[in-house]
Order: sequence, then C-alpha cells, then structure tokens
Amino acid sequence: MKISVIVPVYNSEKYIKKCIESIINQSYRDIEIVFINDGSTDGSLNIIQKYKKLDNRIKVINQSNSGVSAARNNGIKNSIGDYITFVDSDDYIDSKMIDKCAESLKNTDLLISGFTYEFKDKNEDKTYESSFICNSKEFVQNYFMESFEKLLLYGPYNKLYKRTIINKYDIKFDEDYSICEDAMFVFDYLLKCEKISGITENFYYYVQHDQSLISKYNSNAFDATWKLYNKIIKFLNANNSEIKNINIVNYSYEHRFLGCMDSVYRKSNLTIREKYSILKIYTLEDRFQKLLIKCKEKSIKHWLIKFLLEKKKIYLFHLLCLLKYRNTK
Repeated sequence: MKISVIVPVYNSEKYIKKCIESIINQSYRDIEIVFINDGSTDGSLNIIQKYKKLDNRIKVINQSNSGVSAARNNGIKNSIGDYITFVDSDDYIDSKMIDKCAESLKNTDLLISGFTYEFKDKNEDKTYESSFICNSKEFVQNYFMESFEKLLLYGPYNKLYKRTIINKYDIKFDEDYSICEDAMFVFDYLLKCEKISGITENFYYYVQHDQSLISKYNSNAFDATWKLYNKIIKFLNANNSEIKNINIVNYSYEHRFLGCMDSVYRKSNLTIREKYSILKIYTLEDRFQKLLIKCKEKSIKHWLIKFLLEKKKIYLFHLLCLLKYRNTK
C-alpha cells in the first residue's frame, strides 16, 4: 500500500531540512513525497532539490504563488498513493508515524492520530484517551466531542485519507480562504466517511512560531468561520447528533466569532470608522443574532458582551473594544 505525503512549501528554508529528514527517514518505505513549491523566493527549493538527488521517492512540483490550498490541491492531483497525508513544511513527524498509522488503518476511510503543539518553551499534546474503529454515527456519538475539544479535527495533518473518497466526491481545499480552509477540507471529507479509526499515539509536531497566521488579522475570517461552522453542523445533523454536541459547537463558535471581532480591533490597521462598520455588519446579521440566542454564557464578562450585542448596543460595544485595545494594533 503506497502512502502519498504532500508538503506545500513557501519560504520555509529555516525549517524545511528537519521536515524533509523526518519524512525520508520513515520506517515505512512505500511512500512518495510530493513537494509543492508555491513560488518560494528563499532557498527552500534548492534544499528540496538536494534531497531529491538522494531519494528517488521525492517529487517536486513548482507553481506560482497561489496559496497553501492551491498547493495542497496540486499535490493531491499529482500524487498516486492509496492513502494521502499532509505535512506542513515548518513541521515534522515521528519516524514511525506512517508505519504505525498504516498498521492501524484496517481499511477504514479515515485514520486520526494525536499531535503535539511545539512551542519554544513547552509542548502541548493532543491525543485520544483510547483507540477506536467505528462508523460515522458511532464516531459522532462516542468520539466527536473529544476530537472537537482537543482540536484533533481541525488540521489536515495527523490523518490518513483514502484517495478513492477524495476522487469520487472531488473533495478539495477551498482556495478562496486562507483561514479555516484546512478544517473545511476535513469536515467535507468526514461527511463522506463510513468507517473512522483513531489511535492514542501522537506522531505529528505542529511547530508554533512568530510568523503563524493565527497572529495576523484576516479580512475574510468572519465568512470563513461561518462556512466552517455550517459544515460542522451539517456533519453532526447527518449523523443524528445529540443536541448537547450541537450546543457545545454553538457555544464554541459564538466565542470564535467574538475572537474574529477581537482581531479587528487588536491586529488590524483599519481606521476606527472601518472597525465600527465591520462590527455593525457582522453583529447585526440575523445568523449571528440567532447564534447568540442559542448560547448561555458562563461568565459575567461574556454575559455582558452577549447582552450588548443581543440588544444591538453596537456602538457601546465598539467603545469598549477601543478602550480595551487602545495601546495595541
């Protein structure tokens, strides 16, 4: 069984050597390694080409800078493995990752393992409490909430995907977004799965650094978050989820939307007038107001925020945000 490892690359010369070596040194040998160079302007491509001369399993595809979603889609198109996994070029994997994951597949449609957030001064592991193999409805009933709360479903990494499902349903990364697009892919795929397995081990190291997108303002964050939220709810409804699961997702996404609003005030270079305009547009939307009504707040701080937005006291909330972030961008 051949496994395709797809690696999108853009200006990763500081990290990519460790990434490449972690893949070529896998104990599972029947792999192809597909690097999609997304118009890098640093030495990333030169480093990849040097390793390509040493390992004939490496394939290199160049494209003009089009974003990580386009790169991953290009990798899917130009790979041939029975199963596919993704590794980001600034991350790395344990040498036994593919071997252990392939061993646990047992012809399931999706395998999910744990992963590790790697920070400069600490690590944070995200793992299942117990291994499992089940159908989609059993997954939603017994394992979805653990997966959701531990963020095991949000990235395309730490998983093996069956190529036949991706091809049959034309599942792709949404190239219109540079945020939430990875989780959208996962939930599009989950919706088509019949059999899912999870293992307790964590083999993937998700390296956190200052250039992370999470630290930046993204102008389409609201729209992307809504799109992802709808995909999650669609998956739960398709598998007869209990209402408690949907309530927890609603509560989580109310806070995610508040986080999007935070980023407008804290991370953007927009004018005060532009910030207020964005706040009005998104908080007065009917879909956001309905979400507010569904959620019960547990702290005084968030109860106050919810009260102001639900009562449409938008300008007062705007003033509080300006006050809170007056010394930040």
